[in-house]
Amino acid sequence: MEYKEYINRKIVKETEKAYLVEQEVRNRRDGWHTNFKWVAKKICKPVDIEGYVAVPEWAVSNGVW
Repeated sequence: MEYKEYINRKIVKETEKAYLVEQEVRNRRDGWHTNFKWVAKKICKPVDIEGYVAVPEWAVSNGVW
């Protein structure tokens, strides 16, 4: 199954099998803040921007509410 919607996320930490990426969260009650989420490397794609990776939209939120 191939997904075409990817979002660039900043890599905070990297292990052999996963990336810890920054995830901005916005909502009406709390405003916005940054969460972190582990994402498997096998579902990510490399990008030209150093320190970033393309993560499928279904694996992380797009930050819009």
